[in-house]
Amino acid sequence: MNGLIIFQTFAYSHSFEPMIVVLCLVEKTNGRMKKMSLNIYDEHYEFVELFGKPALFSNARIDRETVPDGVYVYDLRHGDSGRPLTVEPFVGVNHAGTVIMTEPLDFSKQEKKNGDKYLNIRNRLNFLGECRTFEEFMEETAAQLNSPEPRAIPDEEAALFDGHDEAQGMTMGRM
Repeated sequence: MNGLIIFQTFAYSHSFEPMIVVLCLVEKTNGRMKKMSLNIYDEHYEFVELFGKPALFSNARIDRETVPDGVYVYDLRHGDSGRPLTVEPFVGVNHAGTVIMTEPLDFSKQEKKNGDKYLNIRNRLNFLGECRTFEEFMEETAAQLNSPEPRAIPDEEAALFDGHDEAQGMTMGRM
């Protein structure tokens, strides 16, 4: 018998309260089962910050073959409590979710004895209470990359904008 098998298991919401979700889809073909992962473009994600950087989060696994160049996908591993503990290039067991980023993470400082690379999360995964598609996230990220960095205006240029002397400019909020 061929078809899809859906397993329900406990996963955790952004507040780490248990909730039942469809966590794993398994395709059964010719009596063999294999885990299915999602196309990066077919999902709505939770908008998060990981290590202070914007990212997308999903409870599901993302098919790495659908990830475009310049996008980085990492898996989260949970411990006995169910909370994500580490971020790794790939997690086979104790998968707690997947994050998508536009900047690579540096795994060079931490490595397990077997050579696997990981980073401890330690409360540096923040759920922001918003959802995004992958396309929306990429548009926002591109807009942020193309916007000029804010810079301090020298006093001689600031005088052109406010028309006041320096003492008066300071009282009006100019630094």
